[in-house]
Amino acid sequence: MTFPGRRVYKDYLQYQDENDKKFVILDGENPTYISTPGSDLDCVQDGFISVTPISDICNYQDIIMKFSYLNRDFYHA
Repeated sequence: MTFPGRRVYKDYLQYQDENDKKFVILDGENPTYISTPGSDLDCVQDGFISVTPISDICNYQDIIMKFSYLNRDFYHA
């Protein structure tokens, strides 16, 4: 399980339509990202899949204990 990484979008357009509804359009080159160990973006970059909750309500200590038999290091926020 991962946590959301942070993408950096350099080009975007903001506008408001005739009904005062605001819009943002992401445009330009592919976004970059800030490398954070254990984030979804880092895991995918390293060739793994990512399961990322929208809202993080995980009990990380419980998860680490339940999977400690794998003898691996776990990243968590």
